[in-house]
Parts: sequence; C-alpha cells; structure tokens
Amino acid sequence: MNKEQKIALIRGIIKVWGGFSPSEADETFGLCVGKLGNLVGMVEYLSMDCIDVSVFTPSSYSSDSLQDYTMKYEEATDEVLDALVSLCRKYNEVMLEQEEE
Repeated sequence: MNKEQKIALIRGIIKVWGGFSPSEADETFGLCVGKLGNLVGMVEYLSMDCIDVSVFTPSSYSSDSLQDYTMKYEEATDEVLDALVSLCRKYNEVMLEQEEE
C-alpha cells in the first residue's frame, strides 16, 4: 500500500466514525511520531485532516505536554502511517462491536 492509499484508508474510517483518540481503540496504545533528544511526540487525536501531537519528556513525572502541534498525514513517515492504519483498523473493529451491542 502506498502513502496515498494509507491516508485514504485512515480518512475513510474517520469519515465513518469521526475523529478519535488512540485510547478509544486500544487502552495500551501509544504512538510515537518522532523523537528528538529526550523529547517524544505522541499522537493525541486523529481527525479527518490532521493528527494532534503532544510533546513529552518521558522521564518527567508530569503528564502535562511541553508543546502541542498538528501534523498533516502527508508529513508522517511510512512507519507512522503503517501504525496509524493499524490503529484505525482496530478502532473500526471496536466501533463495529459497539454498534452490535
């Protein structure tokens, strides 16, 4: 699957169910979009057009982010897009299960 197909799949699932936080799909899921020194960018929310990212210091005792920013899907690496596709598929399964209840 190429980059455009991955982005289309992500957006297709979000179009059906709406934007979501990774924790809605998998309680233990933490998706890192990048590291710089001791800083880590973690996905906080996926919407139709972009990813909300929060920057943390993993060694910190605070759960507050140092910085928040948005990232376009087109800016994500193939590795991050693969993880997002997997996350979106899992979210789709969760939503289908909830719909059946």
